[in-house]
Amino acid sequence: MTVSYGAAAAWMLAASVALATSGGPARAQGVDDDWLINGSVFGQVEYRDCAGDDGACAFGENEADAFGELDVRFSRQVSQFENWRGSFFGAIDASEFRGRTDLLSAERFSLVGERGDGGIPWRVELGDYFGFTSLRTLQLPLKGARAEIQLQKDASSAFHSLQVFGGTTARSYNDALSEQFDDTLVAGASHLLELPGGPSLVATGYAASQDTAQGTLHSGVFSLAGAQDISVADHALELEAEIGALLGETLDGATKRNKGGTAVSVSISGRSATGLRYGARFEDFSQTYRPVGAAVTPDRQFWETRVGHVF
Repeated sequence: MTVSYGAAAAWMLAASVALATSGGPARAQGVDDDWLINGSVFGQVEYRDCAGDDGACAFGENEADAFGELDVRFSRQVSQFENWRGSFFGAIDASEFRGRTDLLSAERFSLVGERGDGGIPWRVELGDYFGFTSLRTLQLPLKGARAEIQLQKDASSAFHSLQVFGGTTARSYNDALSEQFDDTLVAGASHLLELPGGPSLVATGYAASQDTAQGTLHSGVFSLAGAQDISVADHALELEAEIGALLGETLDGATKRNKGGTAVSVSISGRSATGLRYGARFEDFSQTYRPVGAAVTPDRQFWETRVGHVF
C-alpha cells in the first residue's frame, strides 16, 4: 500500500487531536482528568543571495523560500496513578533545504501512558522513543512502540519487568511510510528479574534488518546481563557483567557474510567508608560483533582501572 507523505503527516496530527479531544471515564476524586493542550505555530521567510564565485555558492542561485513549524503538546491526569502525555511536531510547507517538498511533514510524534497502581503496573509508548537495553546491544532513537508490565507478588518476592519494543530509525514518519523506505527495523523483548537480596538479571533479544549498499542484512542480538551489590568489611562493591551474541549477517568490509559474533563485559567498582573510590573494567568484542543497534567497535579488547579518594 502506498501512503503519501502529506497523508502520513495528516494522519499523525489527526490522531493527536482525536486523542486530546476524546472523552474519558469519570473523574477520580480530587483529580482533574481533562486534557491539557498547548502549542505554537512558527513561520519564517528566507531569502538567499550569493555574490562572487557562483561555484562556491551553496544555493546555486538567488532564492526565496518559506516554511512553518507546528508544535502541539497535550497531557491528561486520569487518576493519581495513571496519566497520559503526548506531542506532535511537524513542518508546514517545508523548505527544500529541510529535505521536504510536502505540505505537511510529520517529524516527531509521541504518546505515553502509564499506570502505577493495580495488580499489574504498565507503561505504553507510541511514536518516538529511545530504544535502550545496554551500551553493547541496543541504543537507538526509534519510531514505533514499546510496552512494559511489572509483576511482583509482594515486597519480599522477586520483581519482574517484561518489555516488548519495535520501531524504525526513519528520520520522519513520511519516510517511514513511504515506498522508498530504506531504514533499519528493530523488534525485540527484554526481561528484568530482581531477586530479594540477590542479583539483578536482564535477558534481552531482538531481530533487526538493515538496508545497505550490499543488500539487506538480517541479524539477531541476544544478551544476558547481571549486577550484584556486595559488602566486604567497610567496602561496598558493585559487580556487573554482560555476555552478548550476534547471529546472522554482518558486513566484513564491503562483503556481506553470514557470521556470528560475541561480546563480553565485566566490571567492578567500589568505595570505602574512609573515602576510597576504585574500579576496573574489561571488555572484549569479536571481529564480527557488529550489532546494528549499538555503537560498538569490533575486534577490540579494552582494560580500564581507576582509583581515587574523597577528602
